[in-house]
Amino acid sequence: MDRSIYEEKDKLMERISKWHEEEQYQRIVDTIVKLAYLDLLPEDYSDEFMEELAVAYNNMKQYEKAIQVLENTSPTRQDTPKWHYRLGYALYRLGKYDRAKKSFKRSLSLNPTEEIKDECDMFLYAIHQEIEERDNMIKPFFWVEHSNTASVCLNVGEYLQDVFDTRANEGFEGGGYDWESLARVFLDECRSDLKGTIQMDSEGSMFVAYSEDKLALRDFILSFKDTCENKTLIMDLFSRAELD
Repeated sequence: MDRSIYEEKDKLMERISKWHEEEQYQRIVDTIVKLAYLDLLPEDYSDEFMEELAVAYNNMKQYEKAIQVLENTSPTRQDTPKWHYRLGYALYRLGKYDRAKKSFKRSLSLNPTEEIKDECDMFLYAIHQEIEERDNMIKPFFWVEHSNTASVCLNVGEYLQDVFDTRANEGFEGGGYDWESLARVFLDECRSDLKGTIQMDSEGSMFVAYSEDKLALRDFILSFKDTCENKTLIMDLFSRAELD
């Protein structure tokens, strides 16, 4: 690589800005990653370049990599409006709304520029709208956020109880374990693409499915709820559920 590309910080930043404008994000990634590997980034500005790397990853929809880069910058760098906005953006795109909200709100508390303030406000409103829409669409299931995972749950005993009653003579009662058996048939036959991503840990009185991939979990519960509302289809799937 031509040594002139990293000899002066300002020149390198100018090139990176130009590449951002031209949407040459992979070029930004390749350049910064190689310079970091060779320990050739200007020492006092390495965090600044790492943030540019995170922006490139965000623009390439590689949000996990963006988060990893941001979280490896220096602690002082991690409490600026721009840093929290960039982290919040990546978390939002991954469906990690609780953490995203915290990042956007922290950015707003640090006297951001008008541009960043407007972006944070926009995403906070979008999160509110998306959570409200999701929760309404999945009722009577409900969503529970955890630090690294999320769960969807159902207090059993009322919803679709008549379906489970059709096999009461076999021992089905409509409890959490029976719902889990039904959900596993649904995954096997209707959403095999989510097998291995969606886990289950139900109890007698509650159905519970969870995942580290919150977007996949959202996809699962929306499609499962739609199927539950199709009486013919859910009865057909239930006919192959096995008693736990």
